[in-house]
Amino acid sequence: MFFVFMAGNFISCHDDYAETFNDGKGTLLINNISVNVDTSDNLLTKAAGTFTPPDVSDLTYTVIDNETKEIAFNEVGGFSSLSLKSGSYTLEISYSENVVSSEYPYLYASKNFVIEQGKTTAVSDLVVELGCSIIRPYLSDEVLSYFDASSIVINISEENDQKLTPVENNHDCFVPSGKSYKLYFVGNNTLGEIKSFSCTVNNVALKNRYTINYTPNLPAFTLPQQNDIDVWGSKVYITPMTSENMTNKAEIADKVISNIVYEASSDNITWLKSELESDRIVIKGLQPNTTYTIRSRFENIISSNSQVVTTEAAQQIQNNSFEDWTQTKLYSGNGSWSANIYCDYCTGWSTRNERTTLGAENANSGGIGLNKGSGYGVKYRWRSNTVSVEDATQGSKGAEIATLAFYNQNVYGSWTRANILTSVQGDGTPFTGYLFTGSFDKSSDSYSLGISHTSRPLSLSFDYKYSPVSGDECIVYAKLYDLEKNIIAETTEFKSSTQSEYINKTLDFVYKNQFVKAAYIGVFFQSGTDVALNKMVQIEGSYNITPFNQDYVVGSILRIDNVNLNY
Repeated sequence: MFFVFMAGNFISCHDDYAETFNDGKGTLLINNISVNVDTSDNLLTKAAGTFTPPDVSDLTYTVIDNETKEIAFNEVGGFSSLSLKSGSYTLEISYSENVVSSEYPYLYASKNFVIEQGKTTAVSDLVVELGCSIIRPYLSDEVLSYFDASSIVINISEENDQKLTPVENNHDCFVPSGKSYKLYFVGNNTLGEIKSFSCTVNNVALKNRYTINYTPNLPAFTLPQQNDIDVWGSKVYITPMTSENMTNKAEIADKVISNIVYEASSDNITWLKSELESDRIVIKGLQPNTTYTIRSRFENIISSNSQVVTTEAAQQIQNNSFEDWTQTKLYSGNGSWSANIYCDYCTGWSTRNERTTLGAENANSGGIGLNKGSGYGVKYRWRSNTVSVEDATQGSKGAEIATLAFYNQNVYGSWTRANILTSVQGDGTPFTGYLFTGSFDKSSDSYSLGISHTSRPLSLSFDYKYSPVSGDECIVYAKLYDLEKNIIAETTEFKSSTQSEYINKTLDFVYKNQFVKAAYIGVFFQSGTDVALNKMVQIEGSYNITPFNQDYVVGSILRIDNVNLNY
């Protein structure tokens, strides 16, 4: 950095030189005095100074008689003109002293000149430059983080000199050139050890800055290979370091490892830190389906390697708000004696509907098995017990899962509405309602849980309302399976009595095996377990003529919507 200050701006004046022509004296004028504190052009040592350069008014101006060695003038601030007797002189301009100092640089310039009687001599364009060398100790943030920063002491002294001068880290210290110096570093590291180290700078050159970049033998280590199985949707479990991951300082491996932090970042700017969960180290708060860099860190010392992982997607079950349904017509009614009979299908889900509508296609022959002869298609003989309803918390539709009872005999002839419930209760078969992820076998009336699912959720949530028969409870649970259909996680089995308005319920997954990827998921809803026919009621349909083909007999009713897997 180069600073120029004009000496002509000074207001101090001394002897008037107008009367000197006949007294053997002449006059000295100075102008264009400047300060240049640049160090050597050597790129290895050049750096911006950490001090404020002085103004020319801060400099000391000294005039020395070269013959007598007497000092003719010596003041801070200088002069605009100076009357001197004839002779040879030296002008010295300086700042501070040429001693070891952490505060002030030593600056110096000199110029020889001659004073002649009755004449004016000008000294112009004199540049005051560094008259010393500079030593700057530099400890990086990485090194400082390894120490208690408040305990670090840095001293500098001329070699073999016991006088120590404290120096701040990354600040200039000014020293006489041509000599050798020692730097001493002392501090308490983060492991509670007192560490000291020193180095020597030999024969420092004028105007050079020596930046002493001390790199102690800090701990070095690697991040062990992380297991892809441990990368979830919103967290990653860490395979921790062992002593084998220390590439040096093996003797302090235990101390380093016990203070290691594991971190994850998606942008290499913001790092999420690990925590202890039960007996495992985990980094939480990650975003699903996002790429992260994993590293280990001891204070500011970073592992020499890192690993890139991608979190699992926040995979949801298809049609989790129950907006998509289809129907298959099994029987076409005539609108008077017979109703249209449908089997309802909920996209992405399975039901028991294929069993509770089994045989409807043969309604006019009296059904199947022993039920022969002419007959009618009626809802109290065949009906889907899991259907779409316009009662929802998300979208426009929800799912109704009902316990139904069906008359076992042929339906034909004239019926009274009151006779329907009596007949069903006297000779009926009840079916609880299901809605689940998996497959259903109508011939054996059995189900198998599990559809493809490769993410591991933390919980299952859903909205529900429930109108049970007296004493009944619905059933809800979920299971997560590996590729061999072994259960790796499951929720508790949730049961509920009456719930008149929709509320949200969350069931946490409890993992039995965290060290395997998910392959399938089973989510199961059941209308209840009580199938007592005498508790069931008749729902009257809109068609009010015998055989009242829209009526059906129902027990407990569970309605659900907004099923979510939470990560």
